[in-house]
Amino acid sequence: MFKKLFLTALIATYYSTLLIGQATPCTKFGVLVNGASFTDQQKASISASLNAEYVRENIKLSTFTGVDASYDVYLLNGFKVISNLSWDNAGSYTSSLTLYGQKISQVLANYQPEIVVIENEELNPNFHPNGTAKRYIDMLMTASPIVHAAGLKITNGGIYGTALFMLIYRDLYTNFSPSAATIFGNNSVLNAGQVSAAQVPNSNPTQEARILTMDSIVNAIGLYCDYANIHFYIDTLAVTSQSVWPEIQAYFKRRMNKQCITNETCIRNTDMVHWVTETLNTYKNTFTPYILWYSQDDPMAGARSLNDYPSGILRPTGIEFKNNILVPNPNCGSVGNFETVFEKNEFTVFPNPFSNKITLQNKSTVMGNYKLMNAIGQTIWEGKNIEDQNFSEFPIGIYFLILTDQNATQMAKLIKQ
Repeated sequence: MFKKLFLTALIATYYSTLLIGQATPCTKFGVLVNGASFTDQQKASISASLNAEYVRENIKLSTFTGVDASYDVYLLNGFKVISNLSWDNAGSYTSSLTLYGQKISQVLANYQPEIVVIENEELNPNFHPNGTAKRYIDMLMTASPIVHAAGLKITNGGIYGTALFMLIYRDLYTNFSPSAATIFGNNSVLNAGQVSAAQVPNSNPTQEARILTMDSIVNAIGLYCDYANIHFYIDTLAVTSQSVWPEIQAYFKRRMNKQCITNETCIRNTDMVHWVTETLNTYKNTFTPYILWYSQDDPMAGARSLNDYPSGILRPTGIEFKNNILVPNPNCGSVGNFETVFEKNEFTVFPNPFSNKITLQNKSTVMGNYKLMNAIGQTIWEGKNIEDQNFSEFPIGIYFLILTDQNATQMAKLIKQ
């Protein structure tokens, strides 16, 4: 079981690190139920019907005087809260960091959210038309020691979209391989102009500015936050792949050793149940610590609610959500004690990238059982005679070949082209 745990976690996040005495987290699920027609109590009741343990609540700092009525309703209904602290719902940032710190201290003297989220979507111009990345970073820097002094965790407001994807693409292209970058770019639906901008720094001033701004926020997350908060939508029209999520996790792990959470995720543009199933399973299979599902019919974002309006009755997607989140990844919560395998392989695989056949070098020293897994930890082939297999029908993407014998477990990362 421990070997299976280690391999699943390693594959899901591509960690080339030491896992000693660390427990893999069981994913904690929550919801953000929105809708102007719902009272706070109705939102709490719908959240309970979805079997959510956590809810998301926003506290407006500029007018906070000691009580947040919505937060109190959630507490009375037994929920744990992941709370956004926003200076002003109109989207402005504070002009006084001193007052900002005082307001955060006032909130935390009355409420203790499990995670404090600073603002919402810090780089979204619709939410912060007059805000700058520098000002947001100053606010994050101010908030971090106050939150930590209260014994609480802190994260950013929620980064997302093509600027983040271009930043990760550039990292893969520069530090790994063009093939790995191409796969990620296809899965994240970057267009040709965005790919070109990511490949060649300063080739596109507009895109470069977006990449550098995102990079400054990511750097601040590494300095001041406990988690990287990613707003991650699966868009069925653009066919954004769930395999993008473990690549995002891998990027933050190798850059700053941070885990990713999402306090806003959902499926866009469809009510097909299998999209909910596959997305929830991706979070569980990658041991994502916290995910909060955005439940609202939102024409601008393309989001789809888990419940009907105004009745609050669960849709088929909501029924799948409530049932699915009660079944944890069977490997979560256990403790691994395993060494890194990337640097200790006694075999190599070629060609890599491969198209149909896999050939092993030094295979006589590593006889055992082979398992081929995809980027989200699903076993797609298992056996002993891997060189006899033809994988030409497998989708293009990243795979992991795991060898297990009585002495050790080894792994090689492969690219299928």
